Amino acid sequence: MWHQPEILDLFGRQHGVADVTQLYALGMHRNTVYKASRRRTVVPMLPGVVRLASSPETFWAKAMAVQLHTAPDGFLMGGTAGRIRRLREMPLRRIYVTVPWRGRSKLPSWVCRHGSSWLSEDDVEMVDGFRVERPIPMLLSIADRWNQFRFESAAEDAWHLGLVTPEAADEYLAKVRRSGRHGVTVMDKWLRKTGTRQRPMASSFEVKVLGAIRKVGLPEPSLQHELRLQSGEPIHVDLAWPEVMLGVEPGASWWHGGDLKQSKDQARSRAANVVGWELMFYDERGLEDLDNVGREILTTYTTRRRLFGAT
Repeated sequence: MWHQPEILDLFGRQHGVADVTQLYALGMHRNTVYKASRRRTVVPMLPGVVRLASSPETFWAKAMAVQLHTAPDGFLMGGTAGRIRRLREMPLRRIYVTVPWRGRSKLPSWVCRHGSSWLSEDDVEMVDGFRVERPIPMLLSIADRWNQFRFESAAEDAWHLGLVTPEAADEYLAKVRRSGRHGVTVMDKWLRKTGTRQRPMASSFEVKVLGAIRKVGLPEPSLQHELRLQSGEPIHVDLAWPEVMLGVEPGASWWHGGDLKQSKDQARSRAANVVGWELMFYDERGLEDLDNVGREILTTYTTRRRLFGAT
């Protein structure tokens, strides 16, 4: 029966895994599943969930196995939901899931189960066949477990992908602030930093450069600062100090890949110079020595303060 089209289709749709009750519903006998497990045709992953031995144990297979095991009430949360939504730097080794308190089965170490006595279907949606937290509850779950820096990188990614806006996040946070949820303070700090900014930061590298800037004691820059060129065209400078007409543009291949990037950066720099601005560009090699990046920016900022007659 393992070669029947409906069986193969089920495993194919579910990243190589299936709940045994699904197999029984398709006419497979319990003894057939047992014998297949003994012969290693299928491999047990979680209680009641098996994987075809010919299918690799990928993140997607693990996530689907956890979903099937916790059905119908469980849903994938936090960093796992972020990975499914294609956010960067999300965890691969562990699968995070929310289940009712009554879910007590023993699970392997790669499953991180969050028990909750209240589950709202309003906070859950289907994405690529997975039951996952909606974007803003997902960010709050990430804030529960990550430090401020890692959370802000994830939040900026989610904003850039159009999954959230600061306004919607702030509105959601106002509703759950008194619910006892953790992570409210972390998300609150990010929302205060977004201020009136209309655009997300473009990359996690940008977040890291911002950290280097703060480390050397530079004043807080304006983020995604709008600068009008002589032609009247507006551009947005990633990190800027308008008082000294200085901008920093951390490049990142995830957002700005392509062979023409360097020539575009040079043209952008020349156009900014015409209106009195200096732009400093960094590619991801700057990650090798962020402290040096911070010192270089501080030196340039200090020089331009003198140029502008500031003390």
